[in-house]
Amino acid sequence: MSRVKAGKNYFPSIAVNTVVQVVAPADNKQGVILRTISLSSGGAGGTAQISVFADLTAPPTPSDTTHKRVAVYSAPMGTFISMTIPYEIEVPAGLGIWVGFNGSGQAYITYDFINV
Repeated sequence: MSRVKAGKNYFPSIAVNTVVQVVAPADNKQGVILRTISLSSGGAGGTAQISVFADLTAPPTPSDTTHKRVAVYSAPMGTFISMTIPYEIEVPAGLGIWVGFNGSGQAYITYDFINV
């Protein structure tokens, strides 16, 4: 497995049933590289799904299927499990990045803006 660099920018979030913005489309002028993504369920109550979206507009709901997802994590009911994406994801310029929490979950993302 090759080494992955941690990004300069850090996004931590613990949330329930909401969509949280990581990077606004207007701020993504030349592209963004998602360096590390760690997602985990809240562990209580029900099934959790955490999605990382990259699109022109925010998804209207955490479980939206019409906006582009670059990572999705689902945890079974009542468990506390985490997942780390083992590779970097490059998001094209002009797209925003959001995390959708359907249920209780946590997201920890490091990223860098591309400077051409």
